[in-house]
Amino acid sequence: MNSSQIVILNITMKMLIKNPMNSSSIIISIIIGMCLSLIAFITALGNIVVLLAFYFDKKLRTINDYFILNMAIADFLVGFFCIPFYIPFSITQSWPFGRLFCKIWVTIDDVATMASVINIVGISINRYWSIGYPISYRKYARLDFVYIVMGSVWFISFINFAPGIWLFSLFDKENVEKSRSDNDCSGDYHKSFVYMLIAQFNYFIWPFILLCILNMLIMINICKRTRKMTRSRAHCEPIKTKENVVLVLVSSRLGTSKDTDDGQSLSILSKHNINLIEESPSRIIKEKKYFIKDFSQNKNLQTLSNKSSSNNSPSKNR
Repeated sequence: MNSSQIVILNITMKMLIKNPMNSSSIIISIIIGMCLSLIAFITALGNIVVLLAFYFDKKLRTINDYFILNMAIADFLVGFFCIPFYIPFSITQSWPFGRLFCKIWVTIDDVATMASVINIVGISINRYWSIGYPISYRKYARLDFVYIVMGSVWFISFINFAPGIWLFSLFDKENVEKSRSDNDCSGDYHKSFVYMLIAQFNYFIWPFILLCILNMLIMINICKRTRKMTRSRAHCEPIKTKENVVLVLVSSRLGTSKDTDDGQSLSILSKHNINLIEESPSRIIKEKKYFIKDFSQNKNLQTLSNKSSSNNSPSKNR
């Protein structure tokens, strides 16, 4: 049994002593505690596997993997530290660990949760940048830049919640003290509607809007690329009719080399070594290992073959 399950059993025994007749609520509390313990165990274990895989597998060093690493650290803190201490608080609706530890726990919980959300946004931004602007992505997307972004994620999350947890009571001490309970454990910013609204907007609203926009832009970009690829394939598809497929089969062993106007070197043979073939290209490639050039699309090769035929014509007349 782990520590969280021991705490659950101790709390359950106390509840049985105080309320022996309330058995149904005790069973519900035990089920909730066991489910939360299972969630905490799976969350912590799964993210440990991610961290170990990143450490031992050197191939996992892409920019996207660093964002996943940062998100795994945040989720591990939630599963290993935040959820286990939330279990007794959710069952008994009281905080038995003191006010100072309550502030530490709430800070880590809020900051780690928001950091995980912002890392998801960072993964989407990285994906859109690499798809939409590949040239600038290759130029500027370096590890130094990734380290700065990873640190900024934690800094933004800390700035969003920590002042409201640690400093809010200094500015509005009377209202905080009046509404504070010894058994309650929540950030002091919950006492201010304006601060809580701003914090929750930064925590959920703008990341959600940004995720929707980025994923829509990624889908639009992919659709445009797919259409361009389809059009280019249709435009560049070779003509398969027998009348238009004219290939020049040039032996790779015989002939002399001659430079064309394009700077390419072609093998020039006599007329009896140049065969105009009206045949399927795939069949010719399978049967003989020759250098094959599309006669209809290469004007230089066509002119060279005409010159060679004109040079050989007097020999036959003789």
